[in-house]
Parts: sequence; structure tokens; C-alpha cells
Amino acid sequence: MLTPGDLDLSFATGGKLELVFPGSSNYLAQSVMFSASGKLMLSWANDRPKFGSAQGFYGMECLNKDGTPDTSFGEGGYVHDRFVEREDVLPSAGQQTLQMSDGHYLLFGTFKNSNNCYIPCLAMYTKEGHLDESFGQKGKFVFDDPISTGPYNSQFAWASFQSSEHIMIAYQRTFGVDDWANVLVRVTTSGHVDSTFNDNKGEAIARPSPGENCNCLGIAIQPDLKILVYGQSESGDAFIQRFESNGQIDTGFADSGVYRRPDWKINHLMVQPDEKLLLCGESENTALLVRLNADASFDQHFNEGKPNLTPLGEDSRWSKVALHNNGQIVTIGSNTPFMSGTSVLGRFQSDGKLDEGFGKGTGWVATDYGLGVSQPIDLALDMRGFIYVLGKHQGLAVQPDLLLLRYID
Repeated sequence: MLTPGDLDLSFATGGKLELVFPGSSNYLAQSVMFSASGKLMLSWANDRPKFGSAQGFYGMECLNKDGTPDTSFGEGGYVHDRFVEREDVLPSAGQQTLQMSDGHYLLFGTFKNSNNCYIPCLAMYTKEGHLDESFGQKGKFVFDDPISTGPYNSQFAWASFQSSEHIMIAYQRTFGVDDWANVLVRVTTSGHVDSTFNDNKGEAIARPSPGENCNCLGIAIQPDLKILVYGQSESGDAFIQRFESNGQIDTGFADSGVYRRPDWKINHLMVQPDEKLLLCGESENTALLVRLNADASFDQHFNEGKPNLTPLGEDSRWSKVALHNNGQIVTIGSNTPFMSGTSVLGRFQSDGKLDEGFGKGTGWVATDYGLGVSQPIDLALDMRGFIYVLGKHQGLAVQPDLLLLRYID
């Protein structure tokens, strides 16, 4: 009998679905989410023949819950395109799918321009997978960044709905030699930059302190529409910076708007409905799970007010966290001893203790996808009793194996 934490053997082959992107020999699935209608939406980066050579495209895939393509979406369950259709522009890549209240899909991603910079982009699609040309410029939004140049620019970019009318985008910009930081831009749901953001500046700069370089790893939006940016400073400190909903730094948060920890790395942060901050990552090569109050103080009702350091094995971390309607916490992560790696799925009670009803009493399960390095990418919770994990396995081949796994919740 299957128990919580077991692979669902009725799904695909032994609970694992091998993923490929049709027409491409080089591809990577970057995220998975559930649509309002219960479909699984995957965001892709993929190469396709164009202009006589392989060019980078974004992609989006729609799957039924049993893992079969929803052939009513796009072309056989897939869409693919480029954010900028010019021969000299380098790869486009899809990174994240968001869904509008009317059911339309927003695919967020980047393209790499001739200055070796990753520029944030959006494309709007109908529920049926057709480009909605009423959005932005013929269905697409490409941010016009005249400043950023390599080589410090990273592929990091993230998007989140701030409200029914606005999308927040964060990405890394290089201002000059040894000078880079993270930029917040607000885009309307019609596909245009909101120039009123941050006192009509149109953007806000996120840094843990003035002049300090940093890499931003994500953003989250509070119920009061305040904006949280989290990442890593150049010195290695984890930081969370909070902005007012209008783009001004919220100096009432933590220390002049910034919370810092020299012993943490934050890989993912989400805001609970009660405005508490649930974050995961690593500390001293050990998987880390923490819940903070809205003012960045430790939540005394979570693991007795202390970070939960989970002994998953050598060199371990949690990479994503999700919250059940019943308050249970689900995490994905990995342990990566030398030249190997194992994917890990965990479940915690709302008080921050490992759930002994999951993983045959341990609270977590480890899965090897094959010989080599197994790494989870994203997860999606099906409230009917399943956990979907998007993962990749890197063996000897250049192209990693992409998998969608379904676990009993």
C-alpha cells in the first residue's frame, strides 16, 4: 500500500514522466504550476532551427494531470516563439508562467541581447494557447534597458502579480565595472511600463546597502502589496529588502528596510496569508527552513522560534517551499556530495517540525533519477492528494534528462 511520500506508481512509468520538447534537441523545463482549470503548465527554454542555425526559443506546455499533453492548447499542447524576432538577437527563454484572473497566461522570461545581457520579457496567451496581440506590442512586452552591459549580468529574473492591474519584475542590471544590483520594474497587465512607480522614476534599485553589489534570487508580494526582494550580497550575506507598494524602501522593516544574515543563503521565500515569511535555503551546508513574522522577527510558534536545520546528508539545501491549505509545508531540495546528487522532498507540520506521517516516519524522501546528479527544479501541489516535482538528471550526456514526478501527499 502506498503511503505519503511514495511515488505514485499509477502515474506515467513508476511515478516518473520523461519530458521532451518536440522539435528541439536542447531544452530545459524551468517551472511548473497548476492552472485554475487544473492543468499543469510548464515553462521551457529550447533551441530550434532558425536562420540556418539553432536559435533559442521560449516554450510553454500544457499537460493534463495524468501527464498527457492537452492537445486543445497551442499546437498539440505546446507553444514556442521568440520574444524578439531578429537574426542578431541571442536566445529567448521561458522561465515562469502566471495566470490572469480571466484565464489568460503570462509567460515570463528573458532574451539575451547583443550586449550579453538578459532582458526581462512577457508574452500573453489565451487559455487555448494563442498569442493575444492586444497585450503590449503584438502580444509581447520587452523591457527597454539602455544601461545594462556584461559581464556581470546574470540570467536571474523573476515576476509576480502585485495586483489585478500590475506585474512586478525583478532582474539584475550592471551599471559599470564592479557595480551591479537588482532593479524592480512594474508593468501593467496591458503590457506597458508603469512610469508612476517609485515617485515617477519608473523603477527601484534593490541593494542591501548603498553601493553594495548583490544578486537577487526572487521577489514576493505581501497581502498589503508591499514588495519583498531577497538574495545574496557580494560578501555572502543573505538579505531581504522590503519596499512600499509604490516602490519606496520601507525603512520601518528590520534595519532601515533590510534584514541580513551572514550564515544563510535564501533560495526561496513566500508570504503566507497571515503575512508571515516562510523561507528556505541553506546554512553551513545544511538544509534550512525558517518562518519570520512580518517585522522579520522569528516566529515563536515555528520550531520554538529557531531555524529548522534538516539533516538531509552531506552538502544539503532546500530550494523551493510551498504551503498547503491545511498549513502543512512542502519543500524540495537536494544533497550533493562530490560528483553526485539526490533530490529530496520534505513535509513539515505548521509548527515547523518534520511530519512523521510522511516518508515512512522521517518526514522526507530522497529520489535518485539515475546515475549522476539528480536535482529538483520546481514543485506544484495538487490539493487532491498529490505533489508534482519537476526535476532534472545530469548524467554523461550534454542534454540533461527532464522528469515530472508525482508523489502521494
